[in-house]
Amino acid sequence: MRSRKNPLYQRLLELYKTKANGMLYIFNSKGEQKGSVVVQEGEIAWAMARDQELTLGELLLSQKVINKEIFEEVNKIYQVEKGRRKLGSILMEKGYITEDELRSYLRMHNYMALKALLEESRGQILFRKKDFEKSEPIRFSPEELFSSFMKKKEEEEMKRLYEPASQAPPANSDIALYQEQILKPLFEINGCLFVGVYNKEGELIDYLRRDDFEIDPISIGANIIFSLTNFRDAIRLSTLGEVNNLILRLQTGILLIQYLPNYDLFVVGLFEHNANLGWANIVLLSLAKGKEEGGST
Repeated sequence: MRSRKNPLYQRLLELYKTKANGMLYIFNSKGEQKGSVVVQEGEIAWAMARDQELTLGELLLSQKVINKEIFEEVNKIYQVEKGRRKLGSILMEKGYITEDELRSYLRMHNYMALKALLEESRGQILFRKKDFEKSEPIRFSPEELFSSFMKKKEEEEMKRLYEPASQAPPANSDIALYQEQILKPLFEINGCLFVGVYNKEGELIDYLRRDDFEIDPISIGANIIFSLTNFRDAIRLSTLGEVNNLILRLQTGILLIQYLPNYDLFVVGLFEHNANLGWANIVLLSLAKGKEEGGST
């Protein structure tokens, strides 16, 4: 596939195989630097893109993992120390975020930067060796960060080659079906803050949200579905009839994500920490297996 020959992806794979240390600089076709990647022991420690919309702190703030007061407090410490300690490390040291949460959102943030750089990597790519005084504790292999994006590109290419007519968007009857069979049974569970349905491209199809809860449903699909490589395993296990919903414990609540093979969709639900997740799992399991299940607590 042509997508697997992306020069940035191939260069990162080469550095990963040789366990290289240094900085990778990415330029566009006009010779303008578009970003850089910190590589340690061949793994991606940090990726930066000039066109990236959110810093890590802003991402955590937008996803309500931290509030504005915490963001301002930790950002002051970061500025005083002039970047000697990463923002994420400060948050973790102060107990505002767990290591698992930090890893999940670092993966998300690096993915967003790399996605932008992948689309710009038509110019020169330069690598300069560098010995780092300190090794970053959280790093990612190229495959861990790129697999979702590259798989999406392959699917788009296959569709272009073998499906000349693009598929129509879901009909109104389909959306009504999603409301009745997927969204409402989950939304009626006590403690449900939000539930949304997404296709495998991370595009929002429909959602229900509690009136007093503010969250951007589009960003969930864009930032979560394509940043977590677990989804390929979720599809594989779901087609085998196994239970495989991904659970993320956030400061704002508990996020449940399930692939529904009968619908070829993802359902994402955000619940309060004291919500009845046992019933939510029963509903998701019944949906994943194609049975009609519903009710509320």
